[in-house]
Amino acid sequence: MTEGDSESLSKPEGEICGVDYNWTSSRKASLLGKSDALVFDLRDVRLSAIFLPKRDGQKFVFYSRETSPEHFAPLLGMNSFFDMSMTYLPSSAVLCPYGSFVKKSNNTTADLKTELQSVAKRRRLVFWLASKCSTHSGREWYILALKRYLQVDVYGKCGGTPLPKGPISHFTTKYKFRIVFENTVCQHYVTERFYEALLDRTVPIVLQRSTYASAPQGSFIAVDDFRSARELADYLNFLNANTNEYLKYFRWIETVDVKLIPSCTCQLALALLSGKIRENKSNQLNPYDWWQRSNDCKFNFAKRYV
Repeated sequence: MTEGDSESLSKPEGEICGVDYNWTSSRKASLLGKSDALVFDLRDVRLSAIFLPKRDGQKFVFYSRETSPEHFAPLLGMNSFFDMSMTYLPSSAVLCPYGSFVKKSNNTTADLKTELQSVAKRRRLVFWLASKCSTHSGREWYILALKRYLQVDVYGKCGGTPLPKGPISHFTTKYKFRIVFENTVCQHYVTERFYEALLDRTVPIVLQRSTYASAPQGSFIAVDDFRSARELADYLNFLNANTNEYLKYFRWIETVDVKLIPSCTCQLALALLSGKIRENKSNQLNPYDWWQRSNDCKFNFAKRYV
């Protein structure tokens, strides 16, 4: 298998997959013809790809973990080019989200108590870490509104605070809440930062509740549950002053584990080698039509709730 340059699509070191497979990110012509599958990252897709030779039995795979609408256009001329899809959408041939939720096999009350005691000691309120400052979702406008009513520590390119040195968890675990607003608000798209927040035992704040229907109940706060940024700020201040109410957002850790999925190459290899590729609409439709309609992206969603 081979693919374009993609940070989140590689064979993890030490991976236990259950099948043996080879993976390369090389684009050498000699390797393209030998591969069982070519994976095309949406961010790298060019219309010129339609002229690539394809041998019998070889699969061309449409891949994306992101929703960026600016990358949709090249798909317009690629009807019937792809054989299968690998994305976060439920209708994909190979499902590839950033994380998953797994029911715990046993409950450890003692460990839970220790975790809650640690969380309750946190003194910093809320932070936002971002690199894109002008977005399709309009999240930056909501952040500006929220900052009128409470302190929001902004790290990265969109704020004046540089990232501290060392592992990111060294500072994220000092906060009670983490803003994990998406660049784009699209149905089924869950940012990797959401899973990171849960693992850090920081309550994530998202934009649209319905997008996170698969998440543990009571594990996050959604902007669209509030009429304004001021109302959300009042609620965060209330939780900050009432520890017992705040700790209710961690009840889920008694029964659920959060798993990060760094790469989906194993899932793809299993599907190809077993021949059990899910038959669904994404394998037959024009990719542009399927991708745009299934995502149902909402422009400037955050500005509705300022």
